[in-house]
Amino acid sequence: MPRPMLPLVPLLALLLTLPMSAGTALAQTCPRPLIAAMSSMSVRPGAQASPLERMAEELMLELARRSGVQIERREMPRVRAFNEFKSGSVDLVPMATRTDEREGWGRLLPLGRAKAMLMVRKDRTAALRKTEDLFAQPLTVSLVRGQAFGMRFDNLVEKLERAGRLSLLGDQLTIVRMLKAGRSDVALGLPAVFESAFVAEAWLDEIRVIDLDLADAVDEGTYVSRLTPAACVDRLERASEQLRESGWYRELQARYLAPAMRQGLLP
Repeated sequence: MPRPMLPLVPLLALLLTLPMSAGTALAQTCPRPLIAAMSSMSVRPGAQASPLERMAEELMLELARRSGVQIERREMPRVRAFNEFKSGSVDLVPMATRTDEREGWGRLLPLGRAKAMLMVRKDRTAALRKTEDLFAQPLTVSLVRGQAFGMRFDNLVEKLERAGRLSLLGDQLTIVRMLKAGRSDVALGLPAVFESAFVAEAWLDEIRVIDLDLADAVDEGTYVSRLTPAACVDRLERASEQLRESGWYRELQARYLAPAMRQGLLP
């Protein structure tokens, strides 16, 4: 007895779905290697890589492994990294905080949050118990130019500047040296960024990190360029979520940063 033939229309529909499925799988593959801007964060030229540099290297390796995306790392100064990111010349900037300006250039894949803290000379800590104490005492607060931690932080910086209490400087090492020399009383920023400078000046044990709730926590993670292919972004996003939700990124911070310097880094 002859087998009944499949209806023609369903058969054609089945055949048409085969190339479409293959095409969908191909579209999900990242079509090119991505370029990550790796910035030197060492306080002196030729010095051993800082904890943040080693963290960024390991982060990019793990992100590439989990996403299946090829990532080429290129060394460049931090300022140049964001200029290249803005122009679309690089795809990734790791270990960056979210800002409105950067959101116009790309998209942040968050791994945690970061909050500005006070790093205070130990002989000045008794004078600081609340935000108002920054203005009630003759204290000088030092800050690296270009820091961004949200609107409350910006308002505080503006208020400090009006009061003549703010010293804006170009790098963390200069600030640590000013603290050490007694020319500044307080550094304002993310402690992790200052660790290599404190270590270089043998002054890590001479400061205390204080949270006066001066700013809101902002997202921190890896920025991906708006020009990066969507298939690559999708893979990176899934891998980044794994790193955050599994606790891998928190473990990375714990391996490289001293406990005091991890203050201000939140899940």
